[in-house]
This record gives sequence, structure tokens and C-alpha cells, in this order.
Amino acid sequence: MIAMRQEIPKTGNNELARQFLRELASLFDYPGEQSAEAIKRCMAAGEANGLDKGLLLPLQEYLSTVSVDKAQELFTSTFDMNAVCSLDIGYYLFGEDYQRGEFLARLRESQESLGLAQETELPDHLPVLLRWLAEVYGAEEHVDMARECLLPVLGKMEENFSGGANPYRFAIEAVRWSLMNGLVNLGLSTDPTVLRDTREAVEAYSGRPDMSTQKLIALEV
Repeated sequence: MIAMRQEIPKTGNNELARQFLRELASLFDYPGEQSAEAIKRCMAAGEANGLDKGLLLPLQEYLSTVSVDKAQELFTSTFDMNAVCSLDIGYYLFGEDYQRGEFLARLRESQESLGLAQETELPDHLPVLLRWLAEVYGAEEHVDMARECLLPVLGKMEENFSGGANPYRFAIEAVRWSLMNGLVNLGLSTDPTVLRDTREAVEAYSGRPDMSTQKLIALEV
């Protein structure tokens, strides 16, 4: 259930977290000439929030090395056509059940009230959700969405990558980290095991922290 919005003060730390969510959202936009700069901004915002900048290095190296056409091809095969990992969060939660319609309607209502209405994407599309979360950060809507919906779904999304070389798996990991870190910073979780060491993910990629560019180019999705 997505609770009604409750306003909270915009503190400095909250603003850093909000900006990181916005930058993370840009990683799941269709790649273009802006993508190489978008990942750099996201890495800087993540580092300001305490994320190991090495986590997103595989995606940064990939986007700065391959052509836009190649990046678009990987994005499409990952998230759209015969998708490895759908970005429509409600699908994981409800499938085609009527409850998804209720979920989408509630989300659309909240997003429209904030001027975030989308004509081309559904309200549960991950980048749309992340930009919405940036606006409701710290409110009940944010907490409920993170705990009850996104974190369980992100775990399923990570499993779909099966430890392969697709660099978008690290973008999913960064989103999961940001949501967990946000809950911890809001005093809603004090479990020290809630935040995985991001170095685990980086080392799982190639067995060492200094990933080779050649491996990033020769991706198997």
C-alpha cells in the first residue's frame, strides 16, 4: 500500500539522497549522446552519498567506450526486447492481475500531483519511480515503496542477470544500495547487514577490481 504523502524538511543529507535518485533514474533512460556524462554525474552523486564509486565503473567504462548504437542495442536487449530484466516494477509484484491496475492508478495520481506525469511510460517504470521517490523522499510513500515493493523486486531483477557481464546489473545494484542506505539514514533500519559491501559486486564481475575494457565490449547478455 502506498500511503498518502507527508511533507518532511529538505535537509542537506536529504537533498544529496534526492539528487542521487534523480541521477540513478537517468541510467535507465534510453542511451544517447548524453549517457556518458549522465553516468559520471551519477557516480559523483553516489560517492557523495557514500557509495563506492567502483560499483558503477563497469557501466561507465562501457558507455564511454562503445558507440551509441551499441549501447542502445544492449539497453534494448536488456530491458525491452526479449528483456533480461523488465523495468516495469508492478509486473513483478502483480503480473497481469487487476491489482496492478490499482497500483498504477495510485502511482499516477501521486505523480501527477507533483507534475511528474508521463505520457510515454507507465507510472511503475523504474526511472519514473526513481524521480518520483526523489520528490517524496522520507515520506510514507517513499518508505512503503522502498520496503514493500522496490527492494524485493530489485532482488529478483539482480537474479535475472545470473552473474553475467552485463554492466547494467551494477546500475540495479546501485539502486538497491541507495534505497537501503536511504532507510538507514532516515533511522528506519539499524541492521548493519542491510548494506552489502559494493566491492563484492565489483569483484564478482571479473574476480578483480581493475576490470578490463575488452571484457566490457564483448558482453554476453
